[in-house]
Amino acid sequence: MECGPVGNDVELLCKTLQFEHKLFYFDLKENPRGRYLKISEKTSATRSTIIVPVDGIVWFINLVDYYINTDEHEAFSKELKIDSKVFYFDVGENKRGRFLKVSEASVSRNRSTIIIPAGSSGEEGWIAFRKILLEINEEASRLYIVSNQQSVEPSEHHPRLSDDVGAGFISGHVSQPASSSYLNIDRLIELPLHDEMGRLGLSKVIRVDQKRFFFDLGNNNRGHFLRISE
Repeated sequence: MECGPVGNDVELLCKTLQFEHKLFYFDLKENPRGRYLKISEKTSATRSTIIVPVDGIVWFINLVDYYINTDEHEAFSKELKIDSKVFYFDVGENKRGRFLKVSEASVSRNRSTIIIPAGSSGEEGWIAFRKILLEINEEASRLYIVSNQQSVEPSEHHPRLSDDVGAGFISGHVSQPASSSYLNIDRLIELPLHDEMGRLGLSKVIRVDQKRFFFDLGNNNRGHFLRISE
């Protein structure tokens, strides 16, 4: 579902998920500072919202996937740091069953928490939540390529697991929506064969961010070779 402008922010994509007694709203938005995902949890009595920078969506997917595929007795609490925000992931249980609590802490907002039920017969709630995140991440990556917006300089620090904080700490920043490959390969072009290299079988160029890598398959008196140049 396409969305329209709200205030100074433009809504790019809206999705909803209803599970048990909860309704979740997913709003992919853009403002002059960049793109972000607003996730709101609504019940009959309360509404709570967390704000996820667009480059953090893939890490949310990975962490939800971790809790889906890890035995409940072996799952640890996790922390995810993105820019000035820290997100806390904790598994709990009450009379309704297991749940995943995701809290956001930042200097600009009061701490906010959403509660994602696992489901009564497994992790169907977490699986449905992850499915929505996957769809949004794919769309965010597509929008990044289509708009060909001006790229920002990649940070030297990429999100990673670290052993020095709690059971698991992920810190860092990525300058664009991350895909499963983590590389933005936006162009693959067939090039004409180079006469100076004799009988070449194939020449290609791959553009990754601001760099181009040239691949040339050729042969000489020593045999076949692959030349890669940047």
